[in-house]
Amino acid sequence: MDRRGSFQWSLGIALLAACILLCGCRPAGDKPTEQAQADASAKTGEDILTKNLSDIARFEQALKKSPDDQLAKNNLMVACMKTGSYYEQKQKFGQAIVYYGKALALDEGNTQILRHLGVAQFEAGKQGDAIKTFKRLCELKSDEFYGHYYLGQIYSARGELDLAIDEFGKALAQNLDDLDTNVGLMLAYKKKGDMEKAAEVEKRIEEIKNGTYIPDRGHREKLGRDWREQFLKDPKDYRALYNFAASQFDKLKFYLTKSPSELSIGDLRVIRGSMSGINAYVKLAKDIPEERPYYRVIKRRRKKLSGLVEKKVHALRAEYARKGEPLPKEVMELPPCSEASDLLKKVMGDAASQPSEDEDEF
Repeated sequence: MDRRGSFQWSLGIALLAACILLCGCRPAGDKPTEQAQADASAKTGEDILTKNLSDIARFEQALKKSPDDQLAKNNLMVACMKTGSYYEQKQKFGQAIVYYGKALALDEGNTQILRHLGVAQFEAGKQGDAIKTFKRLCELKSDEFYGHYYLGQIYSARGELDLAIDEFGKALAQNLDDLDTNVGLMLAYKKKGDMEKAAEVEKRIEEIKNGTYIPDRGHREKLGRDWREQFLKDPKDYRALYNFAASQFDKLKFYLTKSPSELSIGDLRVIRGSMSGINAYVKLAKDIPEERPYYRVIKRRRKKLSGLVEKKVHALRAEYARKGEPLPKEVMELPPCSEASDLLKKVMGDAASQPSEDEDEF
């Protein structure tokens, strides 16, 4: 599976911007053909490559004269990375490997360079080299996701299924609802002949696809209010808080499969009225390392629920504006999805009403 686009450098954006500048000065009505745009893009890419190669030669010369010139060393590393990225985008993986290798020689512990080098080696079919690179990456970065994902893919292709399953599991520990990793894990179980485990993962894949997947940490063992009380007794018990949030999602799961047009005003009230535990978990678990994988899932599910509500509210506003009628009182009085809950206020006091940096506001 090709996941290179998930962490490509911004060279593509630079190419696009340059293309727009080249084509954007034409007179109105003189629209360039697709071929002309492609030619302009190719020319821009060649110009960027020429500049990067020139920069590499210049910084290499500077380092020969002054081996301790840290600025020249850093600039050389960046130029090598840009050149490697250019060749990677052109799917010239052998040349990408050369320049990523040059960059890595200048900073052997750079996890970003290791990740790009490993992907280029993977795409070039150099599985042995890719394994060494990704293993090094995972040693240096304890919360690495892509390294474990690609190791899982390589081991699965080689028929080393126990290793593949282990690596996919380590990747999922960082990103529980990643679709590609779950598919890789399911296929590895199927190849191994473990159809029971494969069926479990396949069920999870379907839930991920329809947006209803919530990791099970035992939230159905108690009522939601009991998890809430357990957390209030021990505000460091984030599993209890997670389970309270998950119990709220259980009540709302039905709505996750609906489109905004299918929601009634009563549905909006139910959704917004049940988000206190969800908001509390998103606010409080964000910076807790062991909660990070669960936090990401809860935050994505909350974003989907909030988005459903907001789209419906916007549609209602537009509908009543067209009619020239005031918005119904029950819509006007809906609390915001991110409103600080009583639970948050009990734990955080006044700080509960202040949004987190990456919190979704509406």
